[in-house]
Amino acid sequence: MTKKFPHLPHWQLLEGVYRACDGSGWRAVAASELGVPKSQLRTIYGRPLIGYELDALHAKLKISADSYRSSIDREVLAGVAAAKAAVCDAQVERQEELRRQAVAEKEKRDAEEWRNSAACGFELSFMADLLED
Repeated sequence: MTKKFPHLPHWQLLEGVYRACDGSGWRAVAASELGVPKSQLRTIYGRPLIGYELDALHAKLKISADSYRSSIDREVLAGVAAAKAAVCDAQVERQEELRRQAVAEKEKRDAEEWRNSAACGFELSFMADLLED
C-alpha cells in the first residue's frame, strides 16, 4: 500500500505554482529547480516544514513564478509588437493603394478634360490638316 501524504498548504502552493508554470511536466521541473530527485519530491515537501525550510520554499516558488510571468510578458509583448507591425504594414499598404487609385483617377480626369478642351480640338484639327496635305 502506498504512503498517504497530508495535503498541506505549502504542498498545495508548490503544486499550484509549478502546475501553472509547467503544465503536466510540473513534477520534473519542480524537482529540478528545488534540487531534489523527482521520486523524493513529495516525501521532502509533503511533510510539515519548519520555518527556514518554508521560507526557502516560498523564495524558490516566488522566483519560479516571477520567471514564468516575465517570460509570458515577453511573449505577450512580442505578440503585441508583431500585431502592431502587421497593422502598420496594412495601413501603409492601404494608403499606397488609395494614393495609386487617386493618381489613376486624376490621370483619367485629366485625359477626359484634355479631350473636351479647346486645345485638344485645335491640336486634332492641326493634325488632321497635316494628314490632308
